[in-house]
Amino acid sequence: MISNVLHAHHEGEDARLWDMIDTRAPACFLHVERMKVQHEAMGVHLKALDLALSACKAAARRADAEPIRVALRGVSAALAAHFPDEEKNIVPAIEHVVSQPEMEWFGQHGQRATPKGQGWNMVGAIVSAQPDGGREWLKKHMPGSLGLVWKLIGAPSYARFRAAVEGRRR
Repeated sequence: MISNVLHAHHEGEDARLWDMIDTRAPACFLHVERMKVQHEAMGVHLKALDLALSACKAAARRADAEPIRVALRGVSAALAAHFPDEEKNIVPAIEHVVSQPEMEWFGQHGQRATPKGQGWNMVGAIVSAQPDGGREWLKKHMPGSLGLVWKLIGAPSYARFRAAVEGRRR
């Protein structure tokens, strides 16, 4: 799920966003170029993750877990550098140069990349990655009754998923 969504997120930005910002906010050129380099670096780790997951699925040996851990550490390190930079230097440009219909395309693109039946898990991953535990993200993206549905159905579903992934009983 992580790999699919990150690939789709970066493919969408690479295919559409960078040209929009370059054309409409040329002063952001250096930020955009840095994002492209960061995406390339992230791609190396995602490719390693994809290969490690394929090997693990094929043989399912204990030794197959270590390359997955190594790749995930690489992905995590790349994200730790990329996301704050993107939030600080790209998101403000997006807010000024990308229209609402264009933003909706990115949302739909991301939804199409989410594996079937993994919607709550994707929301949970996004929420859990937020510095404030997801409070602001939930207010913005799941207001009112959607927030209640998340609290009653989505959050418990995600908690069960995380427990299973982490080998804990829930």
